[in-house]
This record gives sequence, C-alpha cells and structure tokens, in this order.
Amino acid sequence: LLKPDGAASGAVRAALEAALARHGLSVVARRVLRLSPEDVVAIWPMFGGGAHPVMSALYRHYMTSGPSEALLLGGEDAPTRCTAVKSEIRSIFEICAIENAIHAPADAQERTANRAWLFGGATALPDRSWPDWTKRGRSGAALAIPDAEIERIAAAIWADRVAGGWAGVFRYLPD
Repeated sequence: LLKPDGAASGAVRAALEAALARHGLSVVARRVLRLSPEDVVAIWPMFGGGAHPVMSALYRHYMTSGPSEALLLGGEDAPTRCTAVKSEIRSIFEICAIENAIHAPADAQERTANRAWLFGGATALPDRSWPDWTKRGRSGAALAIPDAEIERIAAAIWADRVAGGWAGVFRYLPD
C-alpha cells in the first residue's frame, strides 16, 4: 500500500517501481482509494485506540489525509520480497514511525486481511480478534481521557503537522 505521502510522491513511485523490478515482483492489480477512519481501524485494529490512543488517532489522521494506492503484487516468494521492498523504500523516504510512505503486511494473517479489505471488500475479512494484534486497553491516567478529547488532541497535533511539518509539532523548551 502506498500511503498518502508515498502515493503523492513521484520519487517514491519511481523508487518503488525500480525495487519491484529488482526483486522480480509485478503488479497484478492496483486500486486508488481514500481511506476513512473506519477503514483504517478495520484494516489495522491496533489503531482503534488501545494502549496508545493519541498515536492511534494520529495514524488515522495520516492515513486519511489523502489518496492511497493499494497494489496487489505477484512473483516468486512475493511476501518475503515485499518485506524487502518495504524496508528499502522506508530506509529512503521514512519521515517518522507514522509517516513512512509504504506498508506491506508482516504475516499471512495481515496479508489476508489487507487483501480482503483493499481488494475484496469488508465481507471477506477474517476474524477481527487477531491474537497477534491484541493490545491491552488504556491504563493509568489515560483511562480518564474521553475518546472525544483524544480525537481533539490528535486533530490539533495533525493540523500543526500539516501546517509546519513535524518540527511544528514538537516545541522544545530552551536550555
């Protein structure tokens, strides 16, 4: 999946095409889409809140900030090669843990879920209680923060990010 920043970048697209060719992968299907917050949570349940609700909300803002492009790839040992391509692209274009241009599923379960949602519709999704992805709920002080307040905080952070990049988000106190 080319995430919004990757889908909008000619440099990312060129690097991806070259990496796919180097790794013997071909594009079987493409689909341009604009994800909703509900799509993001359906595809990646761990971004529904959990132990890191503000980070999850920020990720949802990022993934819904523009069009993405889903690519269904084929080739010998495609899952392993896709992981290598993802690592190559991120090593060049990753801005931070949230903005990293590209996604490739980590395992068979995630591959199945991603393919079902991005190419086959929500009815094809496997069981959403994915054991590898369960996260403990909020704890401590975070328990007292209402979901609407978390969303407000994340929206404000994302607005600062859009206006001034990540440098506009992190304000450092002078020494």
